[in-house]
Amino acid sequence: MTGFAKKNGLDKTVKVAIICLDGAVPLYANTLRFVAWKLRVEGGSVIRFGCDGILETCTSINSTGKIGLSGSEREKICQRCRAAQQEIATKTFFEVNEKDKLADENAVRFLDEVKDRLASGSRVADVLDMSYAGLPLCRIAFFDYSIVTKLAPESNLDALSADRFVAGVSDLIKLIHAFERFRKQHDITHIVYLNGNYTQNSLARHIFGEKGVICLSVEPQLTSQRVLNRVMLAPDRLSLHPEGLFHFDLGNLSIDRNKLADAQNVLLNFGARIKGADFNAYTSLDGQAIAAEEVGRFEKFLKTHKRITSFFLSSEDELTPHMITHGVSEVANPNPLGPYRTQLEFTSYLLAEAASHPEVGFVIRLHPRMAANKRDHFESEEHRRYKSLLAELNVPENVFVLYGDSKISSYFVISESDLVVISWSTIGLEALLLGVPVIAVFPGYLMYPLAMLSKQPINQGELESALCSNSNFGVADDKKLLAWMGMAFEGQFFATAAPRGRRRLLDKIYWVVYLISKRTGMIGAIYWLVNTILLRQVVIDTVRLLHRRENETPGTEVFQKASLQLLTRYRDKYRQLLEAYGLKIRRAR
Repeated sequence: MTGFAKKNGLDKTVKVAIICLDGAVPLYANTLRFVAWKLRVEGGSVIRFGCDGILETCTSINSTGKIGLSGSEREKICQRCRAAQQEIATKTFFEVNEKDKLADENAVRFLDEVKDRLASGSRVADVLDMSYAGLPLCRIAFFDYSIVTKLAPESNLDALSADRFVAGVSDLIKLIHAFERFRKQHDITHIVYLNGNYTQNSLARHIFGEKGVICLSVEPQLTSQRVLNRVMLAPDRLSLHPEGLFHFDLGNLSIDRNKLADAQNVLLNFGARIKGADFNAYTSLDGQAIAAEEVGRFEKFLKTHKRITSFFLSSEDELTPHMITHGVSEVANPNPLGPYRTQLEFTSYLLAEAASHPEVGFVIRLHPRMAANKRDHFESEEHRRYKSLLAELNVPENVFVLYGDSKISSYFVISESDLVVISWSTIGLEALLLGVPVIAVFPGYLMYPLAMLSKQPINQGELESALCSNSNFGVADDKKLLAWMGMAFEGQFFATAAPRGRRRLLDKIYWVVYLISKRTGMIGAIYWLVNTILLRQVVIDTVRLLHRRENETPGTEVFQKASLQLLTRYRDKYRQLLEAYGLKIRRAR
């Protein structure tokens, strides 16, 4: 009887396929390696599903952010990926290989039609509804394609971009063949992959889920300053929905010792984002490389207006793939508030509102991901589109635009704002933590329950009142905010032995120790230590496999009060830091 069966009183074997098509991404590969080890230790049967190098658009290749890699560049990536796959020690393994490249007549005809439509229409929109083997293959392929290229369905494609899309569809056909071969050879109960929204994992879920196989997505903690990567195993994928990250029971607001520690870690992690010390932070407080002319204009603008309403646009590549591939628009109402359907339309609407309220200062902050940034070294089509819109329109004098390439800290903008307006960005949570009211103009696209955490406008009249006057819209219920964020960003995750990052000294030391342990065959010792010391709260079952136990210790007023004191100190600390930052950039000017 396996460890999983003992935990459930069942004589049942858990057979898990670990899908590893992302081995060249160290964080992903090291995380999957530990998860596979943990499953084996608990008595599960684990099979590694990898690739011998025939896929052209896997996560390993997509992670470079480049289109049109040379053959030698691709081979180097594939070598790293194959080496990482082999480190996932399993008794059995399976690879996508040359057999899966053999296309039948239907596959050839399908790919030819995709190419022909792209050649004549030059838009992905022209092929999105094409299906193969009963699967919406082009829609599935669009997710990764859009993330890498930042192109929308209506974008005009050049030859290289069109070829990249066709390659993605071709890879999915190879994987269909591989999955069918795999299913004939192995009877599995689960598949496990990292990030269930990615294209090739979505295909796996379509094919295996239909056969009753349980599909689980390893989701890394979204923001963390820990040395070790922490994860959760989510059913299927994390969906774009106000409760997509975590469903919260309002009857569970009490704070105990463990939840207090979770709240403290949340504040530590989000504070690091303000300083720029996080993978998803695009601005920092160093004050360098800021245009003196822009600082001068912004300073004058802030002094001119007593009330500041700031609109933080989101990058469309965070939403469009979910809409096209996962049908978000079919389950969410994006527009309950006003006469707009898109961010672009809302921007035009906001400019008109601003013109009617010259006494209010409006800041429009384009997302740094739209411009060339530390992750994507090119300007997106979306950023150029907003530049054109704002150049064509008569922007009122009481509107200040910060483009995506502005180096002024987004958090400084928040600190100077009386209201923050968001589309669906996490910066809404960051503003609430800083004590600034937040409203969402596309609430159906959020991944957090803003309407539970604060009072939100429910119609156009309330929206316009919130935008242009003092109100209680968007003011956080701090008790709910800390309780939800503690569970959503900390309480549901457990540690792995995988190194999280290499920014700080401790991170670098652990990375070296980890590499030496791998090369000397001592990695098992690190795994054992992590498992013994840090995973005592992990529950084992035959459905979710591994998940963190929620503490049932009753909370007390003492811990509740302590958590609110933590939040007060956090706000005081970062308001002072942001005030000092403002003085620094003004002096530099």
